[in-house]
Amino acid sequence: MFDTGYTEQITNYMTSGYNALKTGKQTITVTSDGYTATFEVTVINQPAFALGDADRNGKTDVKDATLIQRFLAEYEEPGDDQRWLADADGDGSITIDDVTLLQMYIAECDVTLGVQA
Repeated sequence: MFDTGYTEQITNYMTSGYNALKTGKQTITVTSDGYTATFEVTVINQPAFALGDADRNGKTDVKDATLIQRFLAEYEEPGDDQRWLADADGDGSITIDDVTLLQMYIAECDVTLGVQA
């Protein structure tokens, strides 16, 4: 919403500063078309789906890694919650590093989702 009361839906944006696994106050930054806005939020509950469960089926598996690759190739557009779920390393963006980390997690390597290597 603008100062004038005018609202506009945006679809091309980047968010940062949010970690749904961390409860308490957080500052979210939203950037779109060269404009930036920050919001303070309080996270009180854990998310409905686990980090890495990009397809939201309750399991973290190779289907999630494949879906994240589809997001990266722009074959599919992630929903708002999927943007967070697909960000397996928690750095605020979806990259091939998220797919690699998720594959290592699925293969039961000694890695932790939500932590950058």
